[in-house]
Amino acid sequence: MSHEVETMFTVGAEPWHGLGVRLENPPTVADAIHRAGLNWPVEKVPLCRLDRAHLIGSTAETDAIVPSYATVRTDTGAYLGTVGPQWTPLQNVRAFEWFQPFIDSGDCSLEAAGSLREGKHVWVLAKINRDPVEVTSGDGVLAYLLLSNAHDGSRVARCGFTPVRVVCQNTLSAAHAGDASKLLRIRHTANIESALIEVRDTIDLVHRGFQASIDQMRSLARKGCNVDDLRKYVHRVFRTKDADMLETDSETALKSDRLFTAIEPMFLKGRGNKGETYWDAFNAVTEYLTWERGRTADNRMHSLWLGEAGALADRAMSEALKLVAA
Repeated sequence: MSHEVETMFTVGAEPWHGLGVRLENPPTVADAIHRAGLNWPVEKVPLCRLDRAHLIGSTAETDAIVPSYATVRTDTGAYLGTVGPQWTPLQNVRAFEWFQPFIDSGDCSLEAAGSLREGKHVWVLAKINRDPVEVTSGDGVLAYLLLSNAHDGSRVARCGFTPVRVVCQNTLSAAHAGDASKLLRIRHTANIESALIEVRDTIDLVHRGFQASIDQMRSLARKGCNVDDLRKYVHRVFRTKDADMLETDSETALKSDRLFTAIEPMFLKGRGNKGETYWDAFNAVTEYLTWERGRTADNRMHSLWLGEAGALADRAMSEALKLVAA
């Protein structure tokens, strides 16, 4: 296994990007923890360090002690990161258990899960069990729930819905404004019947948010886009504020040309694309982010779900919507 993905499972005919262990059927929560290689807890180990502001002209006895902690895997003893006293771990078993009522209700099934960067980052992906929603005829999009967590203290735990294009498994952006992700923080009651009702209501509301994203995608499919339009779109998506300040115009133009050269074939003849609309342009960018950008498949997956590529996918949708509305 390559350096980003430590352990991982996926359900279906082919593992996600060829990574991980393939399962024929969705696992139970208990089995999924083992299949994903996530059956280990994390603990905080106290550390002490001297406050450098007190080092000059003072003795060791008067130096201020600043509390900090190491996060450690208890199965291997591996150091994961350094955190402050208020940081509380979200254990892997709790992350999986969060999905249990959704699975019990039949609304979701576990699709993939794994450990990245030696356990520093973990994630669980569950499929919402509803038929694909078509953007155009024969071009459907499915909704998933993605929970990601960082045991190294680098980011908070997150859970929200993630659209995926069926024809090519591109991870898409959900750019609409709404409360769908907030609704996923609902605490279920001890009464199982009430809990299942809450879960179903939550899934229904999330799916309505998903439908809002589909409406945006359909607006892209109605707006024509030619190769010249694509060049401008690629430039807008990948030009950052830092680049505006640090790059010369010639450097920015060269980078934009290289990206356009990589993305244009995906726009014209990429997975499910015809080179005709902003839906094709948007999917060319997400295909590039999902399948081409980065040196390895697992590096692309980490970046898309937990890093820079995810932000670029969001920008790809927002910029496309701006161009369609102009």
